[in-house]
Amino acid sequence: MIEPFSGNFLQWLRGFYAVAEYGNMSQAAESLHLKQPAVSYLVQCLEAELGVQLFHRRNKSMELTDEGRILHEKAITMFDLVKEIRSEVGSGGKAEYKGEISLSTTHSVSANIIAGPLALFHQKYPRTRFTLQSGGESSFTLDLVNSSAIDFGILAGREFPPTIEARPLFLSRLVLVCPRGSGFTRDENGVLCDPRELDGVPFVAFSSASTLSRVVTDELHKSGAMPSVAATANNSAVILSYVRAGMGVTILEDFTVRRYQDTLDIYPLPGEGVLRQYSLITRRRRHLPPQSAACIDMLFRELSGSIVPL
Repeated sequence: MIEPFSGNFLQWLRGFYAVAEYGNMSQAAESLHLKQPAVSYLVQCLEAELGVQLFHRRNKSMELTDEGRILHEKAITMFDLVKEIRSEVGSGGKAEYKGEISLSTTHSVSANIIAGPLALFHQKYPRTRFTLQSGGESSFTLDLVNSSAIDFGILAGREFPPTIEARPLFLSRLVLVCPRGSGFTRDENGVLCDPRELDGVPFVAFSSASTLSRVVTDELHKSGAMPSVAATANNSAVILSYVRAGMGVTILEDFTVRRYQDTLDIYPLPGEGVLRQYSLITRRRRHLPPQSAACIDMLFRELSGSIVPL
């Protein structure tokens, strides 16, 4: 049996959620298109209903109490479930997916890995639409997933915060990319024999703000090589254009350069450390909209096992 509660409970919870998200009463009021006293009243009513204090009020900021943090977690799940109910009931329970699918990943994954599968999904379900955010920093996508601002993300990494559920999606490998005839030494499998050959070589690098830049720098440091940076950029397509123009060599992930195998020299780097695990991440215990859940299932069907590192 469902216990009785006030018919205004969901509205009170909506006001609380907005204040928790913004940490500020006036911004929460603006997001809800209400006056500040009205939002304050919603929070007070919820606190009275539950018999707890949900915020520490510090000047203009609102900081969640321990009870408030627990409720915030529950509210995220509850409002996600409301969205799911609306979507499923609105479609009559049929698999005619519609609505927004929001995700975040790197520019390279967006362009080289998921563009085709997402296009196929949209062709099958034309009433869906994608909102895609791209960034070079892993923290960018993690923050969006953690705050439930997006449905899911795709990130390289093997360790994630406890609030994140991660499912391995595909592997990539770091490769050295050079103009034709570069003459670096390969082993019998075509792998670069000795990364120390890169010492002093003109190098086109990702900008330091990129996660990949730090990974490449660490690998070069471990091998004892120190290339001479000739240029930096924050986009793999731009970096490849500089390499093709003769600016220098670079190190990228294999899936960004497969189409250039006939025009550039590509050397897989040696060692297990150059393999990168990409995972699809969602917020733990979050109820995803049905169209987003279906899209995730499709990505695993299309990508798992189909992408083999060079």
